[in-house]
Amino acid sequence: MKKGNVILKIFFGTIGAFALSYVCAAAGNVNDSYPTSLALKYSEEVNDQIDLNYSKDFDEKDLDSLEIETVSADLAVERGEADHVSLNIQGRFSAPNKDPEQIIKYKIEGRKLLIKTREAEQSDKSFFRFNMGPQDGMARLRLPASIKNVVIKTVSGDVGMQKFELDSLAVKTVSGDFNSDTISSKNADFKTVSGDFHLIGSFDSLGFQSISGDLDLGFFSGTTRANISSTSGDVKLKLTDAPDLTLNFSSVSGELEYDPEFGEPESESSKQSKTFGRGTGSINVKTISGDVSVARQRL
Repeated sequence: MKKGNVILKIFFGTIGAFALSYVCAAAGNVNDSYPTSLALKYSEEVNDQIDLNYSKDFDEKDLDSLEIETVSADLAVERGEADHVSLNIQGRFSAPNKDPEQIIKYKIEGRKLLIKTREAEQSDKSFFRFNMGPQDGMARLRLPASIKNVVIKTVSGDVGMQKFELDSLAVKTVSGDFNSDTISSKNADFKTVSGDFHLIGSFDSLGFQSISGDLDLGFFSGTTRANISSTSGDVKLKLTDAPDLTLNFSSVSGELEYDPEFGEPESESSKQSKTFGRGTGSINVKTISGDVSVARQRL
């Protein structure tokens, strides 16, 4: 190798290292004293951690929508008896000056309440975060019947919902799981990378996208139009006693299996279609390697 080329590689390698260091520092909101400030930032956040049991009621009237965003705290969403939104957070969190009021941020936009935990606030501002939130964090939301539109975003927190009749529901996770067995929503949209989703309910329109997360989906009743897409995650569909829909299945290497009550697949083709009842509704399932099974919903 020529000497000039070696010098150029060393030069550009050094420049690249400084550039990467600068980008990391900027992404982490680090000041000019980097990397010393990184250690100080980490130390301050560890020292500011508190064991929390914090509750807040949102008394704003005429709210019909809610959006909540967390990182690692688990979330339970329940129907409350009061006429306002109630939030309770428990766990070990990082709070500036150990002030519980700094754990959550919220604002009202029209008839919509937006709630964001501080860990989610930090993740928006920093590419590298040393404090990933609570060790055993749990958030509990109680919603009045007036809330008809719900959006939930989380990275690794698990989400549970029950006893809801909604106009719209959207849930987005990275690795967090989602569980619900008593839910009804006109429109539902679910997205995950590797989280597993288990839900039973009634949906007019449903969308589900996953990379490796599994889907266990059961239906109560009603005309459903569902579009389900998965790379390697498996899909389990559980139909009502008298399903009225057409199932369209497409996969590269995944397999389709029916409960014996529904008969055997008509072929072993990578693209299959089967009609139940009059075929009023439709479920379209596409996978790369994920398997699909169809069974009877046992209530």
